[in-house]
Amino acid sequence: MGYDLAPLRAPIEPTRRVLDAARKAGMKVVHTRQGYRPDMADMPAWRAERFRRAGVPVGEAGPMGRILVRYEEGWRIVPELTPDPGEPVIDKTACGAFTGTDMEVVLRGLGG
Repeated sequence: MGYDLAPLRAPIEPTRRVLDAARKAGMKVVHTRQGYRPDMADMPAWRAERFRRAGVPVGEAGPMGRILVRYEEGWRIVPELTPDPGEPVIDKTACGAFTGTDMEVVLRGLGG
């Protein structure tokens, strides 16, 4: 959409270092990513309005597919932070990772 993505890439390297250290220390790593169904059925009208007012055109086409829509290119985890085999990925539709997800089940399964 013509946005300068440099500021969004700035935290990738520090995050990668923390992720590498956590793995090296034997910590269990769980990833999250936010996105909505391709038909947007899980996007409440009030949330769509909040995004619209904030200037975030969720569901509209951008250079990496529709914004915050599952399975679109821009929804994927950046390659530098790709989960290792066996690391769960929790898909969510809210900022919190426990609301409407299976996070609790995943953590219990990991012994957390």
